[in-house]
Amino acid sequence: MRARVVLYNPELKAILLIHRLKNERDYWVIPGSGTKNWETPIETTIREINEELKIKLLPEKLKQLIEIDDEVFFLTQTGQTKAPQISGEEKNARALKIFTSRLGLA
Repeated sequence: MRARVVLYNPELKAILLIHRLKNERDYWVIPGSGTKNWETPIETTIREINEELKIKLLPEKLKQLIEIDDEVFFLTQTGQTKAPQISGEEKNARALKIFTSRLGLA
């Protein structure tokens, strides 16, 4: 099982995405990770976003959007206006960006 979270800033009408350059591929992903054996998808989301982005999420603020196959997607709002510096084992493989678009999430 994997858990991902759409971090949405309503003021900027933007979401936070991770840019990956891996195996000669260049792509953007929604932040998230695989669950540990003992974790729920919400616990995974909270742990991973705190470890990698230093953003503290509250479980009651995470709204489940959809579950597809073995992935659960959550939505939460953030006041983050700049892409945070990433940490963790893949810190050199990823960059972060605030992606602004007309998403209709307001």
